[in-house]
Amino acid sequence: MAEAAKKKRGWRARDIAIAFVLVVMMGGLIAARMLYTPYRIPSRSMVPTLMEGEYVAAQNTRQQMRVGDVVFHMQADEPGHTFVRRVLALPGQHIAFRDGVPIVDGVAAQQAGTGETGPDGERIVRETLGGHSYRVAYQSEGSPVLRDMSERVVPPGRVFLAGDARDNSLDSRINGPQPISNVKQSGGWIIFSPVNGRAGHRIE
Repeated sequence: MAEAAKKKRGWRARDIAIAFVLVVMMGGLIAARMLYTPYRIPSRSMVPTLMEGEYVAAQNTRQQMRVGDVVFHMQADEPGHTFVRRVLALPGQHIAFRDGVPIVDGVAAQQAGTGETGPDGERIVRETLGGHSYRVAYQSEGSPVLRDMSERVVPPGRVFLAGDARDNSLDSRINGPQPISNVKQSGGWIIFSPVNGRAGHRIE
């Protein structure tokens, strides 16, 4: 009887320990879901920052938006879809494009070659704009519609967004600045990638 009681207490202690671990794990998952939203990248519009087929965890706690931030947003003409783009200009700022290079408030983004190429042979350069440095991609031949844009002023309550694949992205150059209220998340992490060595990296 004493042995049975001892064994019963042992099982009870183990059950309590397992239950505690499960509660902690569930709490961690719930907390992670509150802080991050998972997405699969369906296209190459953000190459080389994000590759097609990657899974990312986008940060829900959005801070004040800055030029250079990567954001996840909805478009008014496609309310059921989430897009990922980079902020190039904020409300009241002037923006233009010349040969694919953004010019904000009369100052062109600085660009420097990296010697890298993208998945389709794109030329990769490092761009610096608004104090933020990141990589962008250019095809050997780009569309004049995307490469050159006359100066525009970003309206109040809106933000100018563009893909890092400058010749392969339908963004604010085509559909205009987007409402800031449609921006849902910013930044985050790459949690899975078909390309070796990219998982675990913070979105630049």
